[in-house]
Amino acid sequence: MLPLPARLRARLHAAPGGVVAPADVGANQPGLEAWALSAGRVVLRRRPQADDPPWLWVPARRGDLEEAALLLPAPLLLSGQELLPTPDEWAAALPGQTPEQAAASYAASGGWPGALPLARAFPGEPAAHTHPQATALLGPLLPPPNCAQRRGSWPAPPG
Repeated sequence: MLPLPARLRARLHAAPGGVVAPADVGANQPGLEAWALSAGRVVLRRRPQADDPPWLWVPARRGDLEEAALLLPAPLLLSGQELLPTPDEWAAALPGQTPEQAAASYAASGGWPGALPLARAFPGEPAAHTHPQATALLGPLLPPPNCAQRRGSWPAPPG
């Protein structure tokens, strides 16, 4: 888990009421949850209700975000991009690695927080995602083996 980017922490602390986490896979939702708990907010897996105390809603899937438009007052709706660390924040999360190694993994991953375990396990290897152990490290972020998208059998387009 990466610490939340500094630019995002300032927005979070200024947000009244609710915050909606992105549904993007591997977008450091655990970091957001840790922030919410330390800030005295409740972490919700269900759609927030009007009488809930200040909250962080972690939607299970992107389709749930359609419900965010129904929430009043309007919450702070975060995108996955807002959880991307800066190159310096990424490097700080990789103690013992050279600046070049950290820069290589940042460039290869685009700073995607879900890639941090790979960057830690394989310093300086931009192609770490091809390593046999990558599946084990990324397993919690991958769809189940019986998922049609993972098997490569996408449904045929209509018509």
